[in-house]
Amino acid sequence: RFLVGRPPSITDMMIVNASGTDAGHMNWNRDANSSVTEHNATIRGYGLAMMDKIEMLDGEGSVIASTTDVLLPPPGGHSANAGVGFTSNLFDANDYTDQVELNSTIWNTDGALLDSSVSASRRIRITTPWGSVVTDDNSSGAFTFSADPDLAGADTGNLITGTLSATFGGGGFDGIDTYDYNTTNPTGPNYLNLSNPSTWQDLVINGQNFLSINKLGFFKNSATPGSFEVVVDPRNPPAGITFADDGTRINITGSYLYQNAFDWIGSGNTIVPNRQIRLYTARTLDNNATAITTPILTIDPTNNDP
Repeated sequence: RFLVGRPPSITDMMIVNASGTDAGHMNWNRDANSSVTEHNATIRGYGLAMMDKIEMLDGEGSVIASTTDVLLPPPGGHSANAGVGFTSNLFDANDYTDQVELNSTIWNTDGALLDSSVSASRRIRITTPWGSVVTDDNSSGAFTFSADPDLAGADTGNLITGTLSATFGGGGFDGIDTYDYNTTNPTGPNYLNLSNPSTWQDLVINGQNFLSINKLGFFKNSATPGSFEVVVDPRNPPAGITFADDGTRINITGSYLYQNAFDWIGSGNTIVPNRQIRLYTARTLDNNATAITTPILTIDPTNNDP
């Protein structure tokens, strides 16, 4: 007995909504939250019937995490993975005969490791016994892959997730409701000393899916923007901001906030209430109505000082 087939090829890829129609963009939302539109992906081409492995790659075509490979049996056995659909012997003017449907649930275990809201930063590779093929590095093959950030602690509202103590636990947070960005009081010799890192305390944000973030917005209250917004790539953030490799934590140094979000922290030695941070992704970018918002925080530069 032997196999008969042909090398695989991909004609195009598109992100589709729940009804299977083209979403009109290449931002794949993997979030299963009922309040958020979840997307699937449709890949069309030739020679895909005997696919036995699906991988998500970065925009350059390199493996992101080896543990995220999706191994498949050949057709007849695809139904063993409910997140993969396959249709063959299709004929139309778009020049393809095979269609693969991918639901993001196939990466339920480690989807957070694959997240990226950087434009065109993700591609798909399909492998068969006759070779492998990667989706194109263009608008019909490259995409973003993300989920809404989920802040630590029990959800308190539709888009305000997490609790104060769990979300901001660590760094200069006092465990109750206040963050202090420096370690010395105004009479200390190192007060606000930018050249001495030990005088600053991090603002820590805890949760998950943070590798999906592409912008942080600092707000004075639930409706008024603060003085600062920063576009970020979590895998290559600006100096002073770091993201945990698994997307569960953000650390922002006190000196970074002092130098870049001075108005938001109260312009120096001032106690200011009602501070929030909004977390944007490819799905929510520049839409304040849908961005995830932290609980309300008070900032006091003398709170934790000796």
